[in-house]
Amino acid sequence: MVSTTDAVVEASLKALEFREAAWQADMRGRRYPDVAELSDHALLSILRYERSDLPSAASEAAQAEARQRGLLASMVDRWMPWAVMGGLVGSGLTIALELLVG
Repeated sequence: MVSTTDAVVEASLKALEFREAAWQADMRGRRYPDVAELSDHALLSILRYERSDLPSAASEAAQAEARQRGLLASMVDRWMPWAVMGGLVGSGLTIALELLVG
């Protein structure tokens, strides 16, 4: 049985191996490693790297794969909680004004 810590360490190691292979491929003008072979945890670890820590083509490939797997939040997913909170605040203010005036 694999513990959560083991899975996180394994994903980090896979991400590091991908990073090293991507830089080797970039220096030698070869094809980048396939990001589809990475686990979701390893892919998210790669996306947490700074932009300069990974060749740009490999970074774009990782982002495209994450989008395809549905790991990246869309703009709707990011702004929906704020829109709901705004609607609740607006409703609360409207009710408060009705109670004060009426």
